[in-house]
Amino acid sequence: MKKYAAIVLLSMLSLSICGGAAAESGKLSNTNERNMDLPAAGDFEAFKPEKDLLVTEYKFEWSKEQLYNLHRTLPHAYIPSFVLQDSEFDGLQPVGVLTSLPGVKVEKLDSNEDGVDDQLRLYVTDPSSLIPGKQYEMTTIWRYRGTDNPSIRMSSFLSHPQPSNGMINNLWGTMDSLFRFTWDQVKERQWTHPIQKQHQAADHTPMYYAKLNWTNYTAKDSGRLNAGFLHIHSPDQLEQYRAGQNKRLHELSDEDGFQRFAVTYAKPQFLTYEQLYDNYDYLVTQVYQIGKNEDGEDVTIVSFDQDHRMPIELLREKKISSFAVTEWEGIAYSSKIKELAGTAYSVDTPYQNHRPTGMFWIKNKFGKASK
Repeated sequence: MKKYAAIVLLSMLSLSICGGAAAESGKLSNTNERNMDLPAAGDFEAFKPEKDLLVTEYKFEWSKEQLYNLHRTLPHAYIPSFVLQDSEFDGLQPVGVLTSLPGVKVEKLDSNEDGVDDQLRLYVTDPSSLIPGKQYEMTTIWRYRGTDNPSIRMSSFLSHPQPSNGMINNLWGTMDSLFRFTWDQVKERQWTHPIQKQHQAADHTPMYYAKLNWTNYTAKDSGRLNAGFLHIHSPDQLEQYRAGQNKRLHELSDEDGFQRFAVTYAKPQFLTYEQLYDNYDYLVTQVYQIGKNEDGEDVTIVSFDQDHRMPIELLREKKISSFAVTEWEGIAYSSKIKELAGTAYSVDTPYQNHRPTGMFWIKNKFGKASK
């Protein structure tokens, strides 16, 4: 499925296809309504608020015609998706994502198999809730770990959830390049509301290092995000899916070693950093929170392990309030995972080698009265 997009580039950013002087903003537009992943219009900006942090901001919208073409086939057949990729082996590492996109799911991947995650993939898993002409926002944060001049490139593409194995596959021929820039091209700009920090090393437990070693070397992800929940279209299908989750959980044994899992809460939970990260029982790898922007709209906040957390300065700058945890992913022995199930709406565990993930928006859409 090859597409030919009419893309108008009105850029002040030194993009790879344009060249030019260093700058930090740009505009993109797409006039081809059959190109359903590439937004019809968008504004981009990047800045460095700290000596080792990079922030990218992309505000964009899809047209009425694009979304009509997206939905006129099978429900949820196509998922608008984005990928951001670091050019170096370990130059820039993803810290977090903040977005107003509905039903967003995030994968943090090691694209070159060097043991360091250097790629972010974002999937709009609730495309039926997209509104034509509405401006959406996607902000990503990266930590500078190198000494060279790494670059980040961002592209859009379409994905398709497979009915047989629950995996999200990229749709061939749909990739569109949005922008590319280097670390040195981006200007410094302080946070609007800076916070005085006391820099100190994280206090890791021995269990943290044991599980981190398991993650990086023993059982590096060979599977992808488990998207089986995207085939839920009714309350009955939701209950059947949860029953399958419970069955897989009860079949796990500590003899199987560390296991990946994902917790979904019935309602957002106000959990402190200590409640999530300071423990000997599990290692947190990804956290989803829901907050409100200044217009009262939902915003999803995605952060990762305790070494890669969302800067509170960004939430203040974006005027995000009332944020609370809806889902989180981690690694633990099955006995500890089963204990977590007692306070959760659902717990997902590995299925056909796919990474477990939460299902908060699906629960809200099809769930009966919350427990």
